[in-house]
Amino acid sequence: MTQYTLHLNAAQAATISHACEVLARLGMGQFKDALECLPLKEFMPPGFIEDMEGIAHILKKHTTIMNGVGAYHAIGSHKTDERSKIAWDLYQVTRHRLAWDANPKGNHMSVMFDKPMKTSKEPLAWMEESE
Repeated sequence: MTQYTLHLNAAQAATISHACEVLARLGMGQFKDALECLPLKEFMPPGFIEDMEGIAHILKKHTTIMNGVGAYHAIGSHKTDERSKIAWDLYQVTRHRLAWDANPKGNHMSVMFDKPMKTSKEPLAWMEESE
């Protein structure tokens, strides 16, 4: 398997982490959660909250039709596509590394400090600090 090295600063890694979270949540049917991850809050026009509630209602209805009661499915579900699982793994790896770099003592009350768990068929990526 071909291996790649991508050199990133913390802001770039955080952006990749955020993008992977959105993609993974879309793949799990968590459309409302994915929309809430988008950087729209600082640009919210009048009526945005009401529009989001309407969108959430429509998405919940259609997601329930597609996935049954409860609407969402777990990252490990057979309904979650492989690309979304890879994105979730990358999200876990990047958030974990960034969390430990920002707070070397850790915080056991935050999932960001939990060791990433492999959900895709791909080997789990890793990040290390470079000089």
